[in-house]
Amino acid sequence: MLWSLGKDSNVMLWLTRKAFIGRVPFPVVHVDTGKKFSEMYAFRDRYKEDWNLNLICGECPPIETIDPSLPPAARSAARKTEGLKAIMDKEAFAGVFAGIRRDEQAVRARERVFSPRGLNAEWEQHDQPAEFWGQYTT
Repeated sequence: MLWSLGKDSNVMLWLTRKAFIGRVPFPVVHVDTGKKFSEMYAFRDRYKEDWNLNLICGECPPIETIDPSLPPAARSAARKTEGLKAIMDKEAFAGVFAGIRRDEQAVRARERVFSPRGLNAEWEQHDQPAEFWGQYTT
């Protein structure tokens, strides 16, 4: 499970603990940009200990290694994606899940409960498996 330390992923972590009676039975992944406030790292480390989390931290590559022709926001997103891909390769994860809000960005509104990606973490939004239960898209 991805844990950015933001509100959405904190809610996912809390709900996971509720569902599994106070524990998180799988690794929690933090892709570190190196741009967080020191208080956020202290928060992460405190809850890692208090909740006995199997925390896997990985770093994003330096911004200089990302295509400089990209707009700043896309370049930042690409940096985070590369960091996540490196962790997934190292840990041999078959998948990850995260908490996102559909109302924050138009592209997120097209996400589904299960949004398979290709080998390069590319998402073909028009070629997704059917979702049979309407309650997932409410």
